Amino acid sequence: MSFLRHILLLLLGLVIASGVSAEQRKPEDNVTFIVVGKKDHYRQDENGNLKLLSYFLFTDVVLTRDGRMNHATFTAPNGTRMYYPAVHGRKSSYGMHFGQRRWMDMAFPDGDYRIDISTPDGDVSGLTLSLSGADFPRTALITLKQAGAAVPVNNVDPDRDLSITWPPFSEGRGDRNPVLEDIIFVAVHDCDNNRIGFGGRPRDGTPYLNYQDTEFTLAADILEAGKKYAMFVEHAILADIDESTGIFGIASYAPTTYLDFATIGENKGKACPAVMPRLEPGQSDR
Repeated sequence: MSFLRHILLLLLGLVIASGVSAEQRKPEDNVTFIVVGKKDHYRQDENGNLKLLSYFLFTDVVLTRDGRMNHATFTAPNGTRMYYPAVHGRKSSYGMHFGQRRWMDMAFPDGDYRIDISTPDGDVSGLTLSLSGADFPRTALITLKQAGAAVPVNNVDPDRDLSITWPPFSEGRGDRNPVLEDIIFVAVHDCDNNRIGFGGRPRDGTPYLNYQDTEFTLAADILEAGKKYAMFVEHAILADIDESTGIFGIASYAPTTYLDFATIGENKGKACPAVMPRLEPGQSDR
């Protein structure tokens, strides 16, 4: 009886511990990262010329790897609301394009943006990010390099490492706020829109790029011969940061440069489409 009683008590303890563990889950166990920001988007052509595509107001909610969200609401300083249904995948995004900066600022003025998030493990209400007090830095001009030399965007050797480079993010600072330095985002997608390279994001458990970085490298074994690729580089000035709720939130001004490139050689697999897919919701020329 003593042995049986010991087993029963052990099982009871495991059940209680499991219940406590479940009760201890919090909203930040579901949502890791939120951002509200303004962008100006540019297309870089094969000759290195930049063309303005649009101004863009955006907000993102990024979940943890096993996170869930019921819904979220962003409220602009003028009362305009952006509503998010449940997330499918890890990220839910909202964005609106404008032909001129003044139109964007009229619809979504600088100031305090309120975020309310509902998760299966509780809600976060009244998180505020101040999108103000800063402006767009200069737009990144991208240069592709292999073996230390610049290469044409349509002449990339798939058998060599590819360095994606840009001039120094001179407006970037490490002391803009006490939490995080200004950062750089880089992403590369293949012609099926699969992400094959990513510079990382803060609080995601991986390394990320900051204002001091001037390049991101793709290993040679990632690229395929005779293929087309799409990428962007984004320099983000972090106007505000809040992590008081356990969810990491930033407000940013971030110009983005889009660039397509292609590898040399014979494509022995699936042919790329004539028109590349949209890299992200903010890309307005596809």
